[in-house]
Amino acid sequence: MNLDFSGTYLSKYEDAYYIQDAFFRLDLMLQKSFFNKRVLTRIYINDVLNTMNSGSVRPFDNFRTVRKEKWRSQYIRFWASYSFNGKNKINKRKTQSKNDARRRL
Repeated sequence: MNLDFSGTYLSKYEDAYYIQDAFFRLDLMLQKSFFNKRVLTRIYINDVLNTMNSGSVRPFDNFRTVRKEKWRSQYIRFWASYSFNGKNKINKRKTQSKNDARRRL
């Protein structure tokens, strides 16, 4: 069984029109093979900590707008594949070029 964590972090930043809040998320993937590695299954869990929030501030001279959002970022995805021969095929052919092609360059 394999376990993989991945994450995204975007720091707070400013541009000409607004100031964007920082946000982050943490994703998880579990992988397991069955039946002599013929069946490979994965379960992906997105935004495990439910932290994917977004917000920004638009400060102008006469007024200020504030935007706050909570995205529906948590979901679970199931993935499965089946290999009929149980082996990963690797192309063993090598690409060869003739020396006259090199001389033309």
